[in-house]
Amino acid sequence: MKLKQIIPLIAAIIIIGIAITVLTGPKTPETGDDNQGTPSTGGETPDSSGETPDSGDTTDVTEPETDDDGCIEIPPGISRDYEIVQVEGSVNETIELSAGSIFGVTADQYSWSQRFADMTTLQYMSNHILTINEPDNETATVNVTYPGVYRIELEADDTTYEMELKVTTVGRPMEMGVNFIDLYGEIGGPEFNIYPDDPVCFQKALDHALAGPVRVDSDWIGLISGGFYSQVDPPVMQDDDHYLCLSDEYFYGEFVDAAHERGLKVMETFQQGPYLFFTPEQYDELADVQQTHLWWDHWFDEWEKFIVRRCTMAERHGVDAVVLMMFAETSFNPDIYPEYADRWVEIINSVREVYSGEVGLSFVNADERLTFIDDLDFISITYFGGLYTSRVGAIADVSNPTMEELLAINRNMFEGIEYFWGNNSLIYIVITFDSTDAMFSTEDPEQRTATDFNEQVLYYEAFFSTIGDQPWVRGVFTERWDYFDEYRRFDPEQAYFDETNAASPRNKPAEDVVALWSQIYHSAAP
Repeated sequence: MKLKQIIPLIAAIIIIGIAITVLTGPKTPETGDDNQGTPSTGGETPDSSGETPDSGDTTDVTEPETDDDGCIEIPPGISRDYEIVQVEGSVNETIELSAGSIFGVTADQYSWSQRFADMTTLQYMSNHILTINEPDNETATVNVTYPGVYRIELEADDTTYEMELKVTTVGRPMEMGVNFIDLYGEIGGPEFNIYPDDPVCFQKALDHALAGPVRVDSDWIGLISGGFYSQVDPPVMQDDDHYLCLSDEYFYGEFVDAAHERGLKVMETFQQGPYLFFTPEQYDELADVQQTHLWWDHWFDEWEKFIVRRCTMAERHGVDAVVLMMFAETSFNPDIYPEYADRWVEIINSVREVYSGEVGLSFVNADERLTFIDDLDFISITYFGGLYTSRVGAIADVSNPTMEELLAINRNMFEGIEYFWGNNSLIYIVITFDSTDAMFSTEDPEQRTATDFNEQVLYYEAFFSTIGDQPWVRGVFTERWDYFDEYRRFDPEQAYFDETNAASPRNKPAEDVVALWSQIYHSAAP
């Protein structure tokens, strides 16, 4: 099993176990060519149509170049810069589009229409449908219900013109955050290293990594660290592998300091799973002993020791908030271990003795077994593509979901949160949507399906268009962000780390959706 696999794999197993009582398993679409729909290599700049010109084979691997400081140069990623006329407006207002004033055009025939992105378009074009009134006139008007960046075409006689219509609103105050991926070192070759040995190169890597959250005007960054069972029974937790566990305190302190210097708060989330090299027999043993009261007694003892030690380090470096466990409901087993709530309160109280920041827990869904909510400062809930695609009958075609279907699913899921926890305005939602067809997520590069940047945009738009109406939400985190603007990995041996059709929205059209909604949420008076 490869290094990157273990935590996401365990998380996937946990999520499936949680969701299985209410959801059916997602259907696996047929796999296609690994490179299908993937943009071409190089520093290409798309034209205003959003398409990237083809520049040849992507499989050639060259030695990375170094800069004047001897640091390996970080690839810049595909440029998405382009020139286009932009008009701004507000939702629920009539917006006038004049061919003469916008394009300086006079013609005998006019035709205004909305254009939509395809799977590999590199610019953000809203999937919401706007209403164009009098589309055959020199001056048309549009009415827009949802914020977004809309692409509009004007055909005047035999010439086509394009423009963007950026539509915003004044939102209510809401915090925005970015969760980085959960690996801390080289992730795809020497040019993709977040922790180079040289201190100067390390600072350059941090500069590049944190430029992403700054671009979208984020309030928070999230760091995900891990603890592993090095022994099954009784469980023993270890975190001595920095690559997976974020345990190197120099790196940790420098990352936190760099975030704070840029005005970003830091939230650390702790996740747990079996040791990387567990045998199938050890996995079977783990599944068996987790059905016993004694094992959970040991587990809470061990997790408390681990979490108090790590929160002590978080306090030393001024981390602003900690999530004491990702998918904490996996430890809520009242039939096996009815004392779980009391034990969690003990852990929370122990943490508060060494840590002064905010303390929360992570869940996949609202859960009535959380009886100690008043002991927490916040809760985070994770939404991921599988929660949508596995809802029977909710999406007619998972490869072509509609905006209306996703809006309806969001409203349905929000009802559950409001029912259980709606009186508490302390909830962060974490969203994880892949840029792949049918939201098909896999760790195996050979099983990945076609890249679909616009489907990721669609899910983001549907989510943000509904979450702002919920009074109980404090903020939204998007995950898992790559450290690098270049989401491709050019060495075939490093295909495992390729983020082209993975969850990172960085330097993809979905990043622009995040930036738009950050602007909206930050436009409101605090």
